Amino acid sequence: MERTVEYLNATMSAVCFYAVELIRFAADGISAFETRTVLKPQLTSTGPERATTSEDRLLEQIENDTYREKLRDLLEVCRGLGLYIGRGKRGLTSRLMVSDRREPVTVAWLFPPGVPGWMCLLDLTLGYSDSAGETPSVVSALEDYVEKIATLPGVEPAKPDWHHGYHLTPGMTVRNYNQIADILAELVRRVSG
Repeated sequence: MERTVEYLNATMSAVCFYAVELIRFAADGISAFETRTVLKPQLTSTGPERATTSEDRLLEQIENDTYREKLRDLLEVCRGLGLYIGRGKRGLTSRLMVSDRREPVTVAWLFPPGVPGWMCLLDLTLGYSDSAGETPSVVSALEDYVEKIATLPGVEPAKPDWHHGYHLTPGMTVRNYNQIADILAELVRRVSG
């Protein structure tokens, strides 16, 4: 449950989620309850520096110069396509704004090499999670997006099973950079009409 609360806090900037435990005490026919905060959102600074700092911090953790530059370029491509770059505890996400859903749909997760992120995803993962299925206007485009990712050489299905996507190692990301950018552009084109 703590991971779920951390995820909600990382993805939903307009609200804060807490994990609260309710303890019941009882004696002699009398009951009393106490609440204990198990997990609360971390206070972070807001403003434009936060996004730059988070991206820079992630990119600083990447020793391979070629991979680091390709990821920097990929983040620029995502921004150019109008994708929202979300910041998480360990990595970044690229999210697609859709008309019939308040929260954007995440279509890419990025974590430093060797650092497992949300739901233990690694490196670059392209795809979407089951929650995007609640957005009928984009399901067909998302399914086609994942099918195209599956054709990239060397990709591996992402785990857990409910995650519809593929993991790309740093080497695969560098080799397939142009195709990744084209696939993301096609997804945005289809969703935006």
